[in-house]
Amino acid sequence: SPPQSAALDTSAGNVENGATGIDSTSDAADSKPAGASTGASDSAGTVDGGDHADNDAPNEKDPLAFAAYEKAVDYFTPEIEPMSYAMIQNNLGIAYWNAAQFHVEESETLILKAIDAYLFALKYRTPETFPLGYAATKNNLGTAYWHLANQLEGYEIRTQIFREAIATYSQAVTIAQQFSPSQLTFDLLTTYNNIGLAYYQIAIESDTTLDKN
Repeated sequence: SPPQSAALDTSAGNVENGATGIDSTSDAADSKPAGASTGASDSAGTVDGGDHADNDAPNEKDPLAFAAYEKAVDYFTPEIEPMSYAMIQNNLGIAYWNAAQFHVEESETLILKAIDAYLFALKYRTPETFPLGYAATKNNLGTAYWHLANQLEGYEIRTQIFREAIATYSQAVTIAQQFSPSQLTFDLLTTYNNIGLAYYQIAIESDTTLDKN
């Protein structure tokens, strides 16, 4: 079973004060093997996410939640409130990802929208401005790439996207290693596990391709 999505982020990060933590949690990975029922539907270990929302936030499992975040984006100007804007984009990505799990026929499109939202967030969540937010969003992005690879057909393109997931997870790890486990808002060991699962998937599909040839 695949990596899973993050929970929502309720912290924009206090850049002026140098804050590096995410309020509540952020994009954690869960190391459950195939078949785990923690919120995803593909096949590679489960990534559970962080960036948990407060009780007033839209339910990230609501297929319509992304509409609320799309509207919220309009209220923030990235040049004036970059961290708030990035937080909303991160949550928008999570909402799209979760919607993809409920709307299988639109899954690929929704995952691509999630990826776009995470990439927007990462324009402002950088290792310098908000390292833990950066790591959390990178972790989410790695999960989105993992699921995208499973939506595609063809060994070469799937391998390319799996490698993108590995690189993205690795970038999250590079930053996360600088912090203690108590500071992290996602499970670093599970992110390592997800990297291993992606490598494993590439190897298995490589063997299958060779057998066919």
